[in-house]
Amino acid sequence: MKKNNLFYRLILVFSQLLSSSMLLSQSIPPRLEPLVESNATTPTMAAPDEDLFEEASRFLKEPILLNEATKEDLQQLFLLPDALIDRLLLHRKLLGPLLHLNELQAIGGFTPELIRQLAPYVRVLPPGSLSMGQLISAGTSTQDLLLRVTGLFTGASKQNAGTWAGSAQRLLLWHRLQTRSLQAGWIVEKDPGEALLQRGRPPIDHSGFHFFWRGPGLIRTIALGDYTVNLGQGLLHWQSMAFGKSAEMSWIKRQGAVLRPHRSSGEVNFHRGLAVTLNWKPLTFTFFVSRRSLSGRLRYDSAGLATGISSIGSNGYHRTLQEQLERKSFRQWTAGARVSARLRSLEISLNAVRYCFSLPLIGSEEPRNKFDSKGRVWHNSSIDFSYTRKNVHFFGEGALAAGGAGAWVIGLMATATERIDLFALVRNNGIAYRALYANAFSESSSVENERGLYTGFTWRPHARVRLDAYADHCVFPWIRYGAHSPTAGADYLLQLDYRPHKRASILIRYRHERKWEVATPAPDSTQIKSFAGAERTGWRAQLSYQFTLHCRLRTRIEWLQVGPWPAPLMVDPAKQSEEGFLYYADLLFNRLVAGADLLFRYQYFDTNSYLSRIYALSPDLRPGFGIRAFFGTGHQFWIGVDKELKFNILLSINSQFSMAGSSLQSRELRLQLRLKLH
Repeated sequence: MKKNNLFYRLILVFSQLLSSSMLLSQSIPPRLEPLVESNATTPTMAAPDEDLFEEASRFLKEPILLNEATKEDLQQLFLLPDALIDRLLLHRKLLGPLLHLNELQAIGGFTPELIRQLAPYVRVLPPGSLSMGQLISAGTSTQDLLLRVTGLFTGASKQNAGTWAGSAQRLLLWHRLQTRSLQAGWIVEKDPGEALLQRGRPPIDHSGFHFFWRGPGLIRTIALGDYTVNLGQGLLHWQSMAFGKSAEMSWIKRQGAVLRPHRSSGEVNFHRGLAVTLNWKPLTFTFFVSRRSLSGRLRYDSAGLATGISSIGSNGYHRTLQEQLERKSFRQWTAGARVSARLRSLEISLNAVRYCFSLPLIGSEEPRNKFDSKGRVWHNSSIDFSYTRKNVHFFGEGALAAGGAGAWVIGLMATATERIDLFALVRNNGIAYRALYANAFSESSSVENERGLYTGFTWRPHARVRLDAYADHCVFPWIRYGAHSPTAGADYLLQLDYRPHKRASILIRYRHERKWEVATPAPDSTQIKSFAGAERTGWRAQLSYQFTLHCRLRTRIEWLQVGPWPAPLMVDPAKQSEEGFLYYADLLFNRLVAGADLLFRYQYFDTNSYLSRIYALSPDLRPGFGIRAFFGTGHQFWIGVDKELKFNILLSINSQFSMAGSSLQSRELRLQLRLKLH
């Protein structure tokens, strides 16, 4: 770290401690916010799945009725793990409908903290008031029209000014119609650098539509247009948002509806076609078919004819000439099915997916890509299960790929006592296993070439204190990117969450990671050395403080050390390690000034290089969000305004300024208009 920045760091630490001594109270934030924040260890894709937050906001106006809700209804809420959903349904079956929300405390796993977080999204009505419940939950049809423009005043960088086909702004426009059982709408979007209404090019880069109906009879779900499919534990197919390792360990299990409408601006991870779910007594059948034109890099012969697909695009950008040539360069047909049988709390499902391409997939010649998908046809199949026995929840999946390679995952979540929850997950992703849309729990970004054991616990010694810890050990038995021999790794986390008052929260987190590395041999040597790589050790202190009903403060200090370097990797003997430091403070005002919601953030970061980068959740226009990597040295400021105008129009403004030293480095303005008709 630079010595001249030590003064800034001391002042920021002092201000953090001073604020801690003034703690009085704070409202507990929504359960989703800390969950996403705890996963801020990797950058999100260019277009994340914002629909998760839209669903949560919908239930604020149309709460779920706990005495009438099915498992599928509770999964839509995205706040409860399947283990707690099964326990709630069993409690309701044995003892009848709930009489009060606080009765949930009699069910293992429903802590007072969780019940307070659920309260805004659910309702418990007395028996005999079903007509009132139907009136509350049914609501009326709503229409939502959104226009968003981001990237104003930024301009294209000098590096991209001559290569981008369009402007640096991002445009997003959608219209949605929604009732209790129906969702329909369309979306158009242009990413930064893409062309808009230019001759010789498509008028808009990305567009889509969705029609999604859900009913109580034989036909449970009909999806037409854009939709996502989520099967098992993600070994076979998972397209919706899924969380990785975090202090919220109950989310190690992949859960959610099998079919969901694709309403977000993501251009890659969805299907376009028809999907249907049928329910007959204990059996549920889901079928889906899709046809999409995908972007990717093709391989050509000497005559200039395309011979195969060398890579499939994963970012949705079509800014440069090369990216435009790759746009919708081949077609993919997908067909799949799922058959589920439920007996009380036991559910077993069989899944199968088959893909066909207009050109054959051609794998890379690199040894690490030896087992990649090849040919015009690829298919996967799996079997998954979920079972709850008293306070123990078991789940797992076993999958096979076209070449016969397999992968499996088995996990459990147990409420050992009223104050202790235990978690364990074992995974074995085969060296040759490949699935095109896999998104299972793993250390790597791809579900392949990994064996691991994950264990953790949550301990609540006091109503105001919560301690979370996990340990994850994994082995990579085959070569992978950056390593030409088998390697291994370990990851440990310890987190303390203390709430001295109902509206106050202090969080302290320690995380330690180590992955084995492989030294690159000298040109005249054939020896490959494997050794324990550089350690990553991080500390985080977080404070949230509710001054009044309309004013809240959030602050964070994070420190990271990478190193010391092992001898085979040490380039400069004087450079033993790297450090990173990040601090931010948010002030949030709710309807305090002119009836507007205001957000102010100041952020300071200082790291030696990209290697010691720190990830953080950045403010954005709702319902969007972004996780960014911060490295180098700089100051950043965000100002956000949400103001409700006449005729149900919501105006949102988000402005960002970045400084290095005393000079302004960049600025950006984001605008959004949203019209909601109820």
